[in-house]
Amino acid sequence: MICLLSVIAIIGVNSSANISSLFVSLHIIFIIGFTGFLAYALFTGEKAGSLVSPEPFLHVDLSLPIALAGASIVVFSFLGFDTMTTLSEKTKKATKTIPKAIFIMIGIVGVLHVTMSYFIELSFPAFTFQNPDSAH
Repeated sequence: MICLLSVIAIIGVNSSANISSLFVSLHIIFIIGFTGFLAYALFTGEKAGSLVSPEPFLHVDLSLPIALAGASIVVFSFLGFDTMTTLSEKTKKATKTIPKAIFIMIGIVGVLHVTMSYFIELSFPAFTFQNPDSAH
């Protein structure tokens, strides 16, 4: 009976990890594809900006409340990396591997986030929602 429960637990963890990997892969494919479409539109001149510009980083109209709102979104988007540690007791050399994995993932997600935000801001520089409640 204990062996059967162990097999069920292993299958559950493996299937959960596979499904999670599938969704992460789909997210990354979407982000890269969306950013690629925006870059292509900028490269061909279909959008307002040019492909390389410091404009998204140097807004004159940027106020402190807007900057803090953006920072809070970035901070909350980086939450969840601690879930990597839930299976750390099963990891070989966990004290070395888990922190390295967390920093690598923060780097990857940070690059994806900044790159996508950069191309969105270049493509739609003056975009505002008519109804601010619809922004969520």
